[in-house]
Amino acid sequence: KGEHIGIVGVTGSGKSTFVDLILGIINPTDGDIYCDDCSIFNNLYNWRKSIGYVSQIPYLLDASIMENVAIGVSEEKISTKKVIKSLEIANIKNLILDLKEGLKTSIGERGAQLSGGQIQRLAIARALYKDPKILILDEATASVDSETQKNIVKDLNKFKKDITLVSISHDKDALVYCDKIYELKNSQLILRD
Repeated sequence: KGEHIGIVGVTGSGKSTFVDLILGIINPTDGDIYCDDCSIFNNLYNWRKSIGYVSQIPYLLDASIMENVAIGVSEEKISTKKVIKSLEIANIKNLILDLKEGLKTSIGERGAQLSGGQIQRLAIARALYKDPKILILDEATASVDSETQKNIVKDLNKFKKDITLVSISHDKDALVYCDKIYELKNSQLILRD
């Protein structure tokens, strides 16, 4: 907890499989996965609830910003305060609140009204809305320019004291703020200097 862990590897090295294992989507063929000395498979439901996940190409609803951040929560149960806090951590709050309709702004199909960086930040805000203990960024900044990528990771790093942040990328620049970086090579995680 409180660390930013980077996982780097070339295409085909097993990064996606590694994420699927961490998320409990697939079972290991050998061994087990432990968190705090307990197998994640003992209570997979609670394990998954503790994880926020942001993929390279997030799915967005043709709905309001508020509905996209609090996806799966009925409208009357959405916490506006929590949505705003999530947008703030993802460093997109001011931009959203400056829009004519603010949180009620419709983003269009697949986020057509937003830029690539804004879509990624909205996806991060969505993951943060769940109050995750672990936030996994799976190539989450690969589709944005390098400056936006650095800003997103730098902003998230400010809040890592409350969570474990895991960034998975083939791009070493996305991992500049990591406390530790592991390379996935030949099916092994190797701690890099």
